[in-house]
Amino acid sequence: MTEDEHLSPSEGSSGNIKEEEVIIPAEGELRRFFEILRSKGKITVTEGADRFSVQISRSRISDRARAFLTGGGPIADE
Repeated sequence: MTEDEHLSPSEGSSGNIKEEEVIIPAEGELRRFFEILRSKGKITVTEGADRFSVQISRSRISDRARAFLTGGGPIADE
C-alpha cells in the first residue's frame, strides 16, 4: 500500500506515523521525499512561512566510523 492509498490526517491515521517513528511506504511522495533526503543528507522543507532544516543520519554506525569516533584521531588509509 502506498501513502497515496492511506487516509488523510482528517480521516484518521494511516499507521505509518507512530510518535517518533515513521515507516516509509514502498511508493509515493513520502518515499520520494525520503530518497531525496537520503541522497542529499540535508534538505530544507518549506511549509507556508516556516522553513525547516531536515538532516538524516543512520541510527547505527559502521565499525570504521566507531573506531574513528572512539580513537580520537584519523583512521589510517587502507
